[in-house]
Amino acid sequence: MTFSEYLLAAGEDLFLKELNKIEDIRPFPEAIYHKMINHLKLYLYLGGMPEVVNNYIETRDIASVRLIQRDILKALQCYLLITSWIAEIIFFLVMIPTIMPGYLGSTTGNLPIFLVPSVSKT
Repeated sequence: MTFSEYLLAAGEDLFLKELNKIEDIRPFPEAIYHKMINHLKLYLYLGGMPEVVNNYIETRDIASVRLIQRDILKALQCYLLITSWIAEIIFFLVMIPTIMPGYLGSTTGNLPIFLVPSVSKT
């Protein structure tokens, strides 16, 4: 979520319109400056994550926001762990045909006779 999207979600439509009108760099009036800094700090604290921002806007409860952030972080850590496992599994599946003959005692790359399926002679 961008800062502009955050401002819209926070109900600061007019504030956002005024920010978008700015064409040259000059100091904000004191009241607007403090309001902007407070929103920016909150946006950075919430992390710009839509679920977190929406929860904060509905409840104004930082404790519940922290719980959601922790849940998202745990889910991300699990996702990263699972994807690293999948990458390792894929690597080994790709490498098995290359390394397996050496482990089975074959130097030619052919599988030993006991691993070749038997063909019945009819």
